[in-house]
Amino acid sequence: MYGPPPSTRQVELLSGPLDLPWAWAACALLGFALLGLGLWLRRRHETPGWLLIIGAQVALLTAPSAALVERAVWGAWPTVDKAGSFLFYLDGVHLRPFSTGALDDPSLALIGVHVGHLWLTALLDLVFSTHGAFHAQALLQIWLAWVCGWLLLRNLGARPWTAMLAAMPFAMGLHVFRDVTWYTIEKSAVFGIPLFLWAINRARLRGGGQVALAALVMLGCAVFNWYLALVNLALLGLWLLGARSRRALLTTAACCLALAPLILFQSLLLRDAGALTDPQRFLWERAALDVLTLWPPRWYHLELWRALNLPLMLLGAVGLWLQRERPEARYGAAVVLVLGLLSTGPMLLGEQGSGLPNPVFMAAWKLVPGFWRIARPEFLFEGAWLVLLASAALALERWRPGWRTLLALQVALLMGWAWGVRGHPAYPGFSEPVPVQLSPDWQREVFEP
Repeated sequence: MYGPPPSTRQVELLSGPLDLPWAWAACALLGFALLGLGLWLRRRHETPGWLLIIGAQVALLTAPSAALVERAVWGAWPTVDKAGSFLFYLDGVHLRPFSTGALDDPSLALIGVHVGHLWLTALLDLVFSTHGAFHAQALLQIWLAWVCGWLLLRNLGARPWTAMLAAMPFAMGLHVFRDVTWYTIEKSAVFGIPLFLWAINRARLRGGGQVALAALVMLGCAVFNWYLALVNLALLGLWLLGARSRRALLTTAACCLALAPLILFQSLLLRDAGALTDPQRFLWERAALDVLTLWPPRWYHLELWRALNLPLMLLGAVGLWLQRERPEARYGAAVVLVLGLLSTGPMLLGEQGSGLPNPVFMAAWKLVPGFWRIARPEFLFEGAWLVLLASAALALERWRPGWRTLLALQVALLMGWAWGVRGHPAYPGFSEPVPVQLSPDWQREVFEP
């Protein structure tokens, strides 16, 4: 199974072109309108034009999602994770950090201090229904991931079209859509990783106010999702170790200073960790489920050749090797190695009892405070994946392909995505928004063994 079993209350909404022709037509109109406007605007204002072009592709490739924002839930409904997040949002958990009893609030103890993703939900809730706000947020986060990846690659020197092609597998990967299908909304918010790399690259080149910008991005990522902050801390730490420069030190200090209040708050929330769960059980019953197997080749329960774009991944690895004398390539290789090892969880290959222990993950589990809460180590690979795609884009740029080659690459990329991702069973369908309610005994069910 690719995810949890469907709820007995789930009502699937048939959403094929023959079932909902109006929705598919609406997405086509929206997509082509954005595409036309983006192509026109690109001639005068390059960046806004490309942002619209990326938006057009999101609307077209995920059709009929944009037309069903108010009509259906995107993905399975109800699932434990999604219904829980929905109900805690209605209960106002995103406002609890500002209350006087925040440190003793059971909802915050369960969720953690990173409730910023629900602030975005609340903003969208001003325009849409609550279900519609979550749906719109999932679409927005995919677009943001593609845009932030594009901005990073442009900042690194890639041309606009090449940057768009290389950023697509990161933003619209199968793991992102699997999270949309079954899990809470912040799991699919990977946009903070390219945004932070963009910020620290600007800090590396310019210093000054860009250091403060990097710290602000780090703070925003931590508030939105602690997993983003963990990946970004690894990116920052490896830069500091490799560069050993004054700007790297200042940026690291500024980011750590920005995180200090949140780290303190989170540590106080976890001061009685045993009330939530036994860390050993969290390790072997949650984190150990995310495994990488060589045969059959799978990346965390998804077929490897569909979860990753293997040609671009190989090109990225070759690019790092060819440029191995450059500091940037050595940094990229370190990121891929460290985050790649951490992302496999407590076992390198295979499951407990049949695989190889992962000393890197276990060292972090023992030495880093609060690391025992890492239930989804696969998320850490998103940083390594982004670096490989960036390396692939820069390797492609060294060959300076013409527009015909880039067009052929885009067609091949879209065809591969349509088969590997859109055609996969884990890609989100649509469900009726059946009502749910928070169990009156949820605290006893969660906190009592």
